[in-house]
Amino acid sequence: MAKPDSAEPFSAKERLAFRGDTPAQAGAAYLAHGSVSLPPRAVFDAQVRWIQLEQGRGAQAALRELEGELTEVRAHVAALIGAESHQIALLDSASRAWAYAFWAALDAGFGRTVVTSAHEWSSNALNLLHARSRWRIDHLLRIANEGRPPIDALEDLLPNDAEPELLIVSLPLLPTAYGIPLDLAGVAAWVRARNGLLLVDASHAVGHLPVDVGTLGCDALVFPARKWLRGPKGLAVLYLSDRALSLLGAPSLLDIGGAHWQGPESYVVGEDARRFETWDHSPGLHLALKAACDYATQTGVARIAATNITLANRISEAIAGRCGVLPLESYAASAMLNYAVGDETHDALAQHLATATLGASIVEPSYTPWWFGGHGCKAQLRLTPHYMTTDQEIEHLIETLASLPAGTLVSA
Repeated sequence: MAKPDSAEPFSAKERLAFRGDTPAQAGAAYLAHGSVSLPPRAVFDAQVRWIQLEQGRGAQAALRELEGELTEVRAHVAALIGAESHQIALLDSASRAWAYAFWAALDAGFGRTVVTSAHEWSSNALNLLHARSRWRIDHLLRIANEGRPPIDALEDLLPNDAEPELLIVSLPLLPTAYGIPLDLAGVAAWVRARNGLLLVDASHAVGHLPVDVGTLGCDALVFPARKWLRGPKGLAVLYLSDRALSLLGAPSLLDIGGAHWQGPESYVVGEDARRFETWDHSPGLHLALKAACDYATQTGVARIAATNITLANRISEAIAGRCGVLPLESYAASAMLNYAVGDETHDALAQHLATATLGASIVEPSYTPWWFGGHGCKAQLRLTPHYMTTDQEIEHLIETLASLPAGTLVSA
């Protein structure tokens, strides 16, 4: 993941302009972009355009008219993450995309040993446990990430002199409950030396921080449109490297969108990532995803990242000064700030935020059960500003948190 250190953050005036280009007014302040961000006007315009064409001419005629634009969507997604269009599949959620890649890897003979982390997203973890219960996994190993690079933990877990095996390594690029990106340097080479596959969950990274699949060297990467990318809800991306496309074969569930009949008793599976897609889809969502990718590219991901980190540092310092509470992370390396919530204050906090019309996220153990199982807090308040967050929103946030009863938030 490229570092945005040299980029110039957006000014307060520029951030206000971006907020003005955001139709949704989600309360007095919105700091939940890491859950569902607020799309720019162009994303809604793309969806409305489809709806108006469908309303006026019918779906089939509308599809014919927009065929060229719809074909280009994957190329625009690919450009955002340094991929090629044939490596991009579009599915309904990042969890589904990850599951498709994971089960295809198992069907191809990978994964008798699977290495994951305490930060594994809940849906991914469910698939891992389900696969183990069906005797598809012999060894399910977890590494702890905080404080050391994953490559060090991997080398401790499986020494270099161990026999190469077709393992699967699944890691998040930016964990849900921990706002410091993982340093995945060296991980892809280490996995490939063992003839394995590297799956990366970039749900909290794409649109938030610079992401390049070539630099990561991952075999699969997933992210939804609805989070930091500011795209539509109900659509996600699965990236598969050429290596993965050659090794994974067919997905466990086939659809006419990804396989083609050659005769009454024979078929061929598509060669590119679209073999993981379904034929039926929402053209409006696809066009909206294209608009979101273009908006992020034109805005400049490096400047977005620099602004996000600047805002997170500013908010963290203000909360420490007014409330005397520190986030889980010792420094802001992203726009995810996670605060421990007092054991008996979860419901009261949610009500307080709603009354103050403050959009924020309360992260519960069901989100990342393995991480919460190793920490004392039962819930987190997650604050996720984005590059269109205004000074007024930050001021409202600080005033709202300063009015919380003592013990609602505690230093991690």
